[in-house]
Order: sequence, then C-alpha cells, then structure tokens
Amino acid sequence: MSIDLHVEVARLEHEWRKMLGRACIAEAMLDKVIAERDALRAALSDAIYEVEDWAGYASDYFRNKHDLKGTLERLRASLKGQP
Repeated sequence: MSIDLHVEVARLEHEWRKMLGRACIAEAMLDKVIAERDALRAALSDAIYEVEDWAGYASDYFRNKHDLKGTLERLRASLKGQP
C-alpha cells in the first residue's frame, strides 16, 4: 500500500467519524423534537378537554358567538396534524 493510499484511508476514516458524530447529534435533536411534539399534543388534548368541559356551562348564545363547534373542530384537526 502506498503512502498516498494510507493518507487517503486516514482522511476518509476521519471524515466518517465526523459524519457519525453529526448523525448522533442529529438523532439527539430529533429525539428532543419528538418529545416536545408529544408534550404539545398532550397539552392540546388537555386544552380540548377543558374547553369541552367549561362549554357545558356556557349558554347557547356564547357557544354560537365564539363558534365553539368550529373552535373544537380546528383544535381536534390540529391534534391530528391537519392544517
């Protein structure tokens, strides 16, 4: 094996280790984003429950004035990942 080939192998190994490190960082970042997404979904689910709960005490006038049905539909769609 020539010296140039040893140098190239060493360079490629170094690059591979850098990419592996970046992949580990990216994986950790992805895990964090997934955890945050799950926490936000849980909070939205709780909010939907709370709105449904207090809505039982609101009169029809206020339910219609504030479009309770439409609001809950949008919140549920958001929970499902729809725009």
